[in-house]
Amino acid sequence: MSARIAIPLGLVLALAIGVILSRAHSTRALPVTPEGVTYARLRRTGADWTRAGYIEMVGPIRPPTSEDGRVSIRVYVKWPEGARIHVVDAGGKPSLTMPEGTLVDRVELLGTGDLDAEPDDSFTVLDVRGTTFLRDDQVFHVLRPAPGGDLLGLEWRRGPEADGAATEHLAGLLLNGHLRGPSDHAERAGAAARLRTTNACASCHVPERPGRKRVTDPGIVNRGTDGSGLFQIADVLKDSSPFETYRPRDGNLKDSFITRRCGDDVTDAPSCQNGMIAVGQLDVVRAVRAGDRHAIRLCRSRLAVATRLDRRTAEIDSAVAECHDGERDPGSTGDEQLRAPSPSSSQPSLRRIEHFGAGSRPDP
Repeated sequence: MSARIAIPLGLVLALAIGVILSRAHSTRALPVTPEGVTYARLRRTGADWTRAGYIEMVGPIRPPTSEDGRVSIRVYVKWPEGARIHVVDAGGKPSLTMPEGTLVDRVELLGTGDLDAEPDDSFTVLDVRGTTFLRDDQVFHVLRPAPGGDLLGLEWRRGPEADGAATEHLAGLLLNGHLRGPSDHAERAGAAARLRTTNACASCHVPERPGRKRVTDPGIVNRGTDGSGLFQIADVLKDSSPFETYRPRDGNLKDSFITRRCGDDVTDAPSCQNGMIAVGQLDVVRAVRAGDRHAIRLCRSRLAVATRLDRRTAEIDSAVAECHDGERDPGSTGDEQLRAPSPSSSQPSLRRIEHFGAGSRPDP
C-alpha cells in the first residue's frame, strides 16, 4: 500500500508565488541610472579574455581564494597595438603608467580548484571590474551575473561622486533581483553591503599608493599601486609581494618555492604575530627550472610587460633574466616555454560591452 504525503496548500501557494516573483525580478524593466552612469552587458566564459587577446597578469604571490579553493582572481590587460608603458622614477623605484587605450579587467572565476589552471569555457564568471584608460581620464565598469545568464552592470567615468552613485545603484540591482544573489533576504542584504565596501574604485586605485606594512594601516589591499593606480601589472616584475587577506583562504600555503617572512624573520605561520603584513618571496629561477606552472605563468606576464616598456632599468632587466635563467632547455631562446597563449583570430574584440538605457529588459 503506497503512502501519501499531505502537503499543505499554503506551502504550495507560497512556493508558486516565490517562483513567480523571482521570474518577475529577472524580466522587469531596469530602473533609471544616475547621471553619468550607463548600463552595460556582457556574455562571457572564463576562456574569453585570452581568446580576445588579453594577457593575464600573474604576480609572484597568488591572490587569496574561497574556502573551497575554487574561486580564482585573475587580472587581464590588453594594450593598444604598438603602445608603450611609460616607466617613471618613483622614489628610486621604477613605476609604470599605462598608455591611452589600455583595457584592464579583474575577473573572479569559479573553476576546478586548481588556481594555476588556464581558464576554459567551464569556468563561470562571478564578477568583472575594470577600467579603460583615456587620455586624461578613466572609465570604470563593474558587471555581475544576472538571472538570464548575461553579465549585467554599469560603466562610469572616474570620480568620487560617480563612484558613489554607481555603487548604490549596483547594490539596488542586487537587492531587487536584477543581479543574481542569495535567495534569503538577509543574506542578499549582506551581499549588497559587501559590494558597497569593495566598490570604492577611485579611492582604492590612487596612483603611487604605498603598500600596507601593518594590519592597522588603512585599506583592504596590502600591495601598493603604480603610477596608474593599478596593483597587479607592476607586481609581475617583482619576486616578492605581500600576501593578500581579503578572501578566507591563502592560495600559496603548499608552494615550496615561496618563502614567507614577517619582517626579517622567516616563518611557516599563515600570518604574522607582531601585527606586520606577511610578505612572500618566490624563487623564480628554481621554480621555472622545476616546471612550476605558477612561476611559468608569472614569467609569461613578466615578458609581456617588459617588451612593452618605453625603457628598462637594471632592476627590470634582472627580473627578466631570472625567467630566462630558469629555462629548462639551455639552448632555447626563452620564448617557447614562457610564451603566452595566442589569441584566437576568430574571436571578436572583448571591448564590445553593450550599452543600453534604463527601461530596457535586463535579459535580451
